[in-house]
Amino acid sequence: ADDFDYAHHQSVSVDARTLDTLLEDSGVTAIDLLSVDVEGTEMDVLKGFDLAKYRPALILMEDKLLYFEKHRYLKKNGYRLVKRTK
Repeated sequence: ADDFDYAHHQSVSVDARTLDTLLEDSGVTAIDLLSVDVEGTEMDVLKGFDLAKYRPALILMEDKLLYFEKHRYLKKNGYRLVKRTK
């Protein structure tokens, strides 16, 4: 998670599905823009998403630049950082 100073308050169990499963169940076959803002669990989303299959032209992702795992993963899959804003 990106928020290293996060205070744990409560746990809730929910059924989880990958982004691939959600897209397949919805009949989505192409994505131009993927926007991911999931409060520090971006790698979980990316690992459940077939970048080669959907190959979005642009990925917008919240990132506090504390860790570089997301950047390395996306770079390894042919993406590059275009813009960083604060």
